[in-house]
Amino acid sequence: MLNEILVGFKSSNFFNLFIENDNKNKLINFSLKNVNIPFGIEEYKNKYIINFEINDNNSCDEFEKVIRKIEKNIGNLIEDEYISIKSIFYKKENFPLICRAYIKKNKNKFITVYTNNEKEISLFDLEKNKTYNLDLEISGIWKYKNMSGLYVNVNHIRK
Repeated sequence: MLNEILVGFKSSNFFNLFIENDNKNKLINFSLKNVNIPFGIEEYKNKYIINFEINDNNSCDEFEKVIRKIEKNIGNLIEDEYISIKSIFYKKENFPLICRAYIKKNKNKFITVYTNNEKEISLFDLEKNKTYNLDLEISGIWKYKNMSGLYVNVNHIRK
């Protein structure tokens, strides 16, 4: 999959990532099933995030494998081999692997949608320690000084 990834330059500190599919550039998307969101929606550096646990199902295994491969090759993708990589994964002893994803927002409106039984619900009604299905996209690579990492957005949350 890494061979198919294209890097688009957006600014000096952000690089779009695409995958070529049917001669069209598309964002890299994943659908994760039955993932636990232990903390609900959180605010982090003036942005809203969701931390979720990576479990043992196939969708999470594939997601983790692809993310780790991209993170390992960020230096090659942005042509900066001296960059330090900050992973989106966090692991504490005796706890499951946690992944951070950002809530999509445009000015004052959330783009990320949360639905339950086909009804749209406020993201702030997301319950802690519940299982959800997530639609994610890898939008790109951020870069700040000598640090870099992936920027993963949540497109849709389903109960």
